[in-house]
Amino acid sequence: MIQSDAAFLIGRTHKVCQDYAVADNSHTDLESVWLSDGCSSSSNTDIGARLLSHGIQQRLSEFGPVGEAAAGDLQKSLLDAVLRKTIRSAARSARQIGITRSALDATLLGLVSDRETVSAVLCGDGAVVFGMQDGTRDVYRLQYPAGYPYYPVYADDRDRLSCWKRVSGNQYTVTRTTLLSDGSVGESVTVTPET
Repeated sequence: MIQSDAAFLIGRTHKVCQDYAVADNSHTDLESVWLSDGCSSSSNTDIGARLLSHGIQQRLSEFGPVGEAAAGDLQKSLLDAVLRKTIRSAARSARQIGITRSALDATLLGLVSDRETVSAVLCGDGAVVFGMQDGTRDVYRLQYPAGYPYYPVYADDRDRLSCWKRVSGNQYTVTRTTLLSDGSVGESVTVTPET
């Protein structure tokens, strides 16, 4: 069972908070929490973050059982399809209220559970933390060293995806750090993207 809450703290240089989160979903057997963080250099990403978070949650039933979600290429292709549908729907909604597609320049992070298994979805930079019953926590942090994270909106925009791919040195890394129950930092390793 996922227990979640959200708090947003606006940065000192920001006029609008561009973070948004939604939790749970009564329309499916899966529980989830989704967080989206808008890009501060693009306009209206506070709205885009909301559209992405709600949109992906509404399509949660398309994921299938989470146990299957952990298994490879088939699930990645399903996730890509769900993300594209979410982006297209969000882009239509943005157009209807008179804002551009760049409002969808935002990360999308999620945890999905079928009450037995928890899977993480990370699109863009950010981190997820898994708390264990023994008090330890595993932190998985996704970073793009060149500072240009992969936003889900690129999945449905060939031109912007092509530009993003040309950024030198922008291969992402995933770092897993274990925080021990006594508050000290345990092992920290960089895991391959495929892991």
